[in-house]
Amino acid sequence: TVIYNDAEQRAVGLLPRIDGYFTEELSAKEIEAIRPQKRTDWMVISGNAGFDGNGELIGVYLTVTTLLPDSSISITISEQQISDCIAMSTDPQYSRCGNVQYHVLESFSGEYVELMAYTKIDGKYVDFYMQTSTENVQEAKRNFETVLECFAEYPDGINLTAVTHEEIPEWFDRKLTWEEAGEEENFGAFWLRELPIGFQEENICRYKDQNSDYLSGLWTRGYDELRWRVSYFSEEDENRLTSVFEKENYDLSLYPIPRAESVPEELWEIVDDPIFDAEELTLEAVWARAYQTGERGDSEGWRLAFSVRYGDILISVSAKGVDSEWVYEQLKSFCEG
Repeated sequence: TVIYNDAEQRAVGLLPRIDGYFTEELSAKEIEAIRPQKRTDWMVISGNAGFDGNGELIGVYLTVTTLLPDSSISITISEQQISDCIAMSTDPQYSRCGNVQYHVLESFSGEYVELMAYTKIDGKYVDFYMQTSTENVQEAKRNFETVLECFAEYPDGINLTAVTHEEIPEWFDRKLTWEEAGEEENFGAFWLRELPIGFQEENICRYKDQNSDYLSGLWTRGYDELRWRVSYFSEEDENRLTSVFEKENYDLSLYPIPRAESVPEELWEIVDDPIFDAEELTLEAVWARAYQTGERGDSEGWRLAFSVRYGDILISVSAKGVDSEWVYEQLKSFCEG
């Protein structure tokens, strides 16, 4: 019998930055080594392993199919707790299956239900998560409980030593000077040519790993700040491309603060950080991204954040207390010639 606790609160912990973090798909042999002894016909397990830049295993992330279409169970197995958001109840009750004790919870959110479970098996942290619609919640629970029962069957423990990497992707994290950034082979041509008056350098970084490849800088002046980031335009960025004529995609005057309530859900990603084509960028569009909050103890200047595409290069800019005309002139200067 599974006891479902109400997920009354969530403990959110920011995961530490892992230098050179990368993932690899689990092989059939690796999955066979870490899957539980008990199985069902409908359980198909796939997943990835995450490693740090030295190739040390951080955790295993599994996806387990269920009998519900488009509704799977996500499972994380790790030596240390790495979930960034853990649901809790104020007076938890526990469920036991064999020698395994589970903390099982459910959370209702509109049309969806979240099922969660946390435990330790053989000294390793194991987290389970499933989301389903309210109309399928009973069948989802049956599937969820079956998986919990299966994963309680590890008579010899969980063999994470069987999970190894094939190769470590190139990664580095280099601190650069202003001059070195401007001469950088991949992104230097799109580096800032000047700074607003009074701004001081905080950090200039050239970073690369399996998922990221960029040149970035941060400068401040009191509470004011300027962030400049140059990277490659990717397929993931396509959804944020917008024309200056599609004001609903970027004009913040259409969406009063708090924007979590005023921006339609389907537009949130693009309104949060739209991407303009460099040739199409106008000063009016830049001003449409500018706003003031009036918060005490912070910059009283304009704030803005957006990105600009130059072929296969993407410049992302975020600023507080920086003149919009200055930002526009810097961005358009890369179109000259």
